[in-house]
Parts: sequence; C-alpha cells; structure tokens
Amino acid sequence: MNYLTNAGNYLLDIIFSIYIYSLLLRVLLQMCRADFRNPYCGLIAQITDPLVRPMRRIIPGLLGIDLATVVILVAVMYLKSICFMLLNYNIMSPLAPFILTLPAMLLDMIISTISVAIFAKIILGFILMPRANHNPAYEIASYLTEPLLSRCRNFLPNLAGLDLSPMLAIALLQLSKMLIVAPLVDFARGI
Repeated sequence: MNYLTNAGNYLLDIIFSIYIYSLLLRVLLQMCRADFRNPYCGLIAQITDPLVRPMRRIIPGLLGIDLATVVILVAVMYLKSICFMLLNYNIMSPLAPFILTLPAMLLDMIISTISVAIFAKIILGFILMPRANHNPAYEIASYLTEPLLSRCRNFLPNLAGLDLSPMLAIALLQLSKMLIVAPLVDFARGI
C-alpha cells in the first residue's frame, strides 16, 4: 500500500465510524428510552436525521426498535466495506461474507459501546461527584448502562456503599465477546 491509500483508509474509517456509531447510539438510546432533549442525544439525532427521517416513511418501527435506523446502519456498514475494498483492492465487497459476519460485528459494536459507557459513567461519577446526575454525558452513560448494571447489582451484596456492579458488568461483557462474538466470527469465516 502506498501512503495515499493509508491516508484514504484512515479518513474513510474515521468518517464511517463516526456515522456508524452515531446510528448505533441512536438505536440503543431509543431502546433505553433516553430523553432526546439531552444535548448529546439531540446531536446524535441531528447527525442521523438526514437519512433516518425519509427512511421512516418507508420502514416502520417494530417492538420499540427503530428499524429504519437499523437498516441504514447495516447499509452504511456495507458501504464502508465496499469503499475499503475498492480503495485497497479495486474490487467490490461481496455481500454474502458481509451478511454472515454482520451479527458478530453488530454485537461487538454494542458490547464495545456499553463497555465505554460504563467506563465513562465511572470516570464522570468521580470527576463530577456532587452534580454528576445533571451532566448530559453522565445521563447518556446512565441510560446505556443502567439496564445491565441494575441486574448486576441484584447479584452482588451491598458492600458499605461500594458499587461493584461495573466490574461484574465489564467481566460479563468481555466474556460475551469471547464466548459469543468470537465463535460467530469463526463460524462466518468457516462458511
């Protein structure tokens, strides 16, 4: 690869990743019933609305899941793989391998997003101790992590106010990467 191709790969990866994770966050925050009056939720909505709003007229939601956003997420992920294949190898990316690895990629992205949100919640909780609940970033981290952390708290004893649920949640998320995502990737590669 030459230097120009490396620079192109880097820029494409940044642009696509920002949009893909914005779409993923939109889906996850909608599923968690986040307050979209939050400035960061509003930013995510502004970034993704140009593609999502027209698609919503065609594809309705199902069981609280915004299917239009999910379809756009998958389409943008496929477009990213096409762009990388064209830039690096001058060929189109075949659809079948992409579809086979899609569940693993999505699950990996969700696990990574929730893991980062757990760490963000911990760090923001320490930095903004007395007023953490009123910080928009802390609120988003709470929306994303509370469904998992509240279940983890049910299994852990109360240790004089020390909350160990983030440690258990991170361990469970990493185990799910090892025991679910990795076998899915191996299965998709084996076919």
